[in-house]
Amino acid sequence: MEKWNGVTKKVAYLTFEDGPSALTPDLLRTLDQLQTRATFFYLGTQVDAFPQEVKAAAKAGHYIGLHGETHDYDTLYEKGKYVSEMQSVQKKIHELTKLTPHLTRPPYGSDPGITKKMASAIHSADFRVWDWSIDSMDWYYKDSAKEVANTVIRRAERPFEIILLHEQPQAIKALPAIVAGLQKKGYQFAIYDEDFHIPYNFAQHSNL
Repeated sequence: MEKWNGVTKKVAYLTFEDGPSALTPDLLRTLDQLQTRATFFYLGTQVDAFPQEVKAAAKAGHYIGLHGETHDYDTLYEKGKYVSEMQSVQKKIHELTKLTPHLTRPPYGSDPGITKKMASAIHSADFRVWDWSIDSMDWYYKDSAKEVANTVIRRAERPFEIILLHEQPQAIKALPAIVAGLQKKGYQFAIYDEDFHIPYNFAQHSNL
C-alpha cells in the first residue's frame, strides 16, 4: 500500500520479465499510449542483444530491474551464482543508462532457491528481491490476450499487487484491458521505488 495526501490507495505494479526483446518498442508504445509505466526485469543476454531498447525503456521513465544472466535454476541457486549474475546485469545496465538498479526478480521465484544463507549474501551485496502476487498466466494463455487480462483482473484483490508478465505478444495485447480493468477496481499504477522498498518474496526473508 502507498499513500497520497494521507489517503491509502490501491496500487498495482506491472512487471515484465525476460526482456528486452524485439517486442520492447511495441511494449513501450503501448505503455506510453496508456500513460502507464512498468517495472522491467532484464536478462543480461537480452541486454547484450537489445541495448537500444534498454536505453529507450530507461528514457521513458520505466524502472529497469535485474533478472540474471542464465535463467538457469542450478546455476543461480545450486551453484550460488545469484549475486554474481545480478551484478553482471547491473553493470551492463549502468554502462547503458548510468542507472544502478538494486531490485532483482529471481527466475522461478525465490522459494525454495533463495536460502537463508543466500539471502544474507544478496542483502550484503545491496540487492533486493521481488517476486509477484499475481501470475498473469501469459505463459499459458499464449493465444489469448483476453484470458491473460481476465486472469489479472479477476485475481486483483489486495491493496498491493505485483503483476507478473512477460515480453510476449499476448501480454502486450492484454495491457489496455488490464489497465482499464484494474482502474475500474480502484487501482493506481506505480513503478518500483528504490527509496520505498516493500519486501515481497515467497521465501519470506525480511532482509530482502
